[in-house]
Amino acid sequence: MSRHLREVDGVSGVMRYPVRLRPTRTSLLFIGLTVLLAACSLLPGASPRPPEALVALAEHQAQWQAKGLTDYTFTITAQCFCPFSDPLDVTVAGGVATRITKAGQPVAPREVEGLPKTVPELFAVLTARAGAAKLSVEWDPAFGFPASIQVDPIANAIDDEFGYVITNFRPTS
Repeated sequence: MSRHLREVDGVSGVMRYPVRLRPTRTSLLFIGLTVLLAACSLLPGASPRPPEALVALAEHQAQWQAKGLTDYTFTITAQCFCPFSDPLDVTVAGGVATRITKAGQPVAPREVEGLPKTVPELFAVLTARAGAAKLSVEWDPAFGFPASIQVDPIANAIDDEFGYVITNFRPTS
């Protein structure tokens, strides 16, 4: 039986008629908060990422893709409150990270878990963090990849900021 119908035994069988639903305080509060949050998103400056930043991201990604590079090397330095933040040298062949070293020594996979290891992965970080409280990017003028990414996911939170700096980029093909 549907929640919104009530059955009553009558002389000629079961009769069904609609029951009027009454809003509860909780549902009214939920609807009110939803409307309030939706209205706040319409205020100037409330957008998590200005449209010009998204346009810049698309333009630089197109610049990178136009180069057609799948073989390159670079050094990445993670900037965060984390145990592994030494510069890492990355070799990419065929679009896949094939070698990662720290001071010339191979790095264990667990040390680079979650670290962007290719330029497309750097762009993916930017896309995934587009709603961050603060996101700043410096672009490589020649190739269009993000040479520096600084992210503050939550305003006024402590030690949640992180970033990546790319240096020594060199195509190998």
